[in-house]
This record gives sequence, structure tokens and C-alpha cells, in this order.
Amino acid sequence: MKLCPCSPQKLFANCCEPFLLGEKQVATPVELMQSRFSAYAERQEQYVLQTWHPSTRPETVNMHQLPQWIGLQIISKSSVGNLGTVEFKATYSTKEGIGVLHETSSFIRENNRWFYMDGRQHEQAPENVGRNGPCPCRSGLKFKKCCG
Repeated sequence: MKLCPCSPQKLFANCCEPFLLGEKQVATPVELMQSRFSAYAERQEQYVLQTWHPSTRPETVNMHQLPQWIGLQIISKSSVGNLGTVEFKATYSTKEGIGVLHETSSFIRENNRWFYMDGRQHEQAPENVGRNGPCPCRSGLKFKKCCG
């Protein structure tokens, strides 16, 4: 039973996996944000590219140069008509340590499908996580027992 990268309280099979497998379509910008985060965590380049609007989409995303994504926190969300935004913090791990990407992403709905357009990063102070501190992936465990 694998936990979902977007939420350690949910099973992957009941959360983002159906989106990544094409079995289910996202209904909101938040679902798209969560499923894209899970796609990055699972190194699913095809899903990331398919959900990126063609006007802003790169040709490829080199998943092997990206950090290991370990936690997602939705800060705020808004949706008006066919436009939406999601502010989030995504926690990642590299050999240098733990970091946080704080971004507000923009989404657009076309032909009943939501697409990622672009993102604006916020200034973020470095996050210092001690071995005995809470894990930034929000599992409820200490860092040393979880992602550390």
C-alpha cells in the first residue's frame, strides 16, 4: 500500500494514481496541482507534459536532474471561470539537504481540461530541519524516521 506523494494521509491508488494512469480527469486546479506534484515525485514526465498548456510547455522535462519531491502543502487556491491559481509549498530533498519551493501556479481550462500555464516563485528562507524535528513531508513522523 503506497502512500500518495501529494498527501501522506491518502493511498496513491485512491488519490493521484488514477490521474497519472489516465483513468480519471482532474476537476479542479488543486487536483491538477496535486497530481502534477505526484507526477514529479514519481518521475512521470509524460503526465507533466500532457498537463502543461501547449503555449508554455517545454519540449522535455529532465526528471533525473530534479530533486526528490517529498511533501506538498497547499497554501491557497482560487478559481474563476476557466482560470485558477494555487499557491503551494513543495518540499524536496537533495544531497545538499532539504529545501522548499514556494510558488503560485496559474491554470487554465480549455475544452473541459485543466492545464498548468506557469508559476511565480516566492522568496523563501532556507528551511533547517533537524533530525529530531518534524518531517517536512507532513507525515507526522520525526525527520530521521521518515525522509531523513
